[in-house]
Amino acid sequence: MLAAALLLSLSACKAKPEPTPAPTPTPEATATPEPTPEPTPEPTPEPTPEPTPEPTPEPTNELTPEPPPTSAPDPTSEPTPGTQLRGAYEGEFSSNTGTALNLVVKWVADRGSDGNYSVTFRFYLDCYTIDVGSREDNTLKITTPYAETEYRFATDAVERYEDGRGTVKIGETKLRLTAEELVAGAKAEAAWKFRGSYSKTELPVVTAVGEVRAY
Repeated sequence: MLAAALLLSLSACKAKPEPTPAPTPTPEATATPEPTPEPTPEPTPEPTPEPTPEPTPEPTNELTPEPPPTSAPDPTSEPTPGTQLRGAYEGEFSSNTGTALNLVVKWVADRGSDGNYSVTFRFYLDCYTIDVGSREDNTLKITTPYAETEYRFATDAVERYEDGRGTVKIGETKLRLTAEELVAGAKAEAAWKFRGSYSKTELPVVTAVGEVRAY
């Protein structure tokens, strides 16, 4: 009996299996996060240098010397280079007697081959009825910056009986002026020796003054 009990006990001890160890769990793989790229810093612009203002020069008390005066050109010389004039000029002027009788002077300046000018003066009466004889002692005075010259000219006898006011030619004369004189301007004074009366006004001389100039 005892032996059977021991045998059963040994059999029970042999039959009890040893516990199987539990398997170690395999850790799940975690994804390694990619590094977030850092923003590239923008370059700081360098400040543009402001231009340095130039110093304002202080005014000096020195005076600019004036150029020496030039001598007046010889009125009989040839035109100076650079004097540009057209071929002809013309104009007119008249007297102012305060009556219905006045002297009208019309002039034309024509350029010659030598560069100087031949100036023709034509004389007219602006009036109503008139009856006057010829005159031989009329004068035309020309004054330029260089000289003063007086010329004599004759006028014709005139008989005018038309109705209304009009002009009638009584004479003409010619003279010469240089280009310099024409540019500078010449004062012309024409004196017609009427020696009579008009509209109950005594008019010994009828004078017309004007300028002859290249414009």
